[in-house]
Amino acid sequence: MSSLVGERIKVMQTLKAQSNAKDGVAEDGVGVDRTGFHSAVLAFNLGAASGTPTSYTAAVKLQESDDNASFSDVSGQALALTDADEDTLSLLDAIDLRGLKQYIRATVTVTFTGGTSPEAVYACNIILGDADAEPVSY
Repeated sequence: MSSLVGERIKVMQTLKAQSNAKDGVAEDGVGVDRTGFHSAVLAFNLGAASGTPTSYTAAVKLQESDDNASFSDVSGQALALTDADEDTLSLLDAIDLRGLKQYIRATVTVTFTGGTSPEAVYACNIILGDADAEPVSY
């Protein structure tokens, strides 16, 4: 077994940095094939909002699919982050992939309170771990 972390994990960008996260609009990430991996970490970052909202919330859901086309929510994997100070929000969440379907993705909805046409930049990555085979190939 390798002691190098880079040979034991696979980082997948499911949602690229979004420059126009609009109020209440859900953004679906790309499907990630989790074949050969048994755990993951979901890493979410939301930057400061423009348009001076009084607060904002990010709802992050994990979804699964057999075919990378039709996705459904994973029970117990919905998270909400709220910021009343217009600072940045970050989240790391460990996920047990055993029993989930072949493809997973994140879905993010940002909701703003107040402000004038508020927007925010965010990104979401899925780091796959507990690989069947090492080193992990990309």
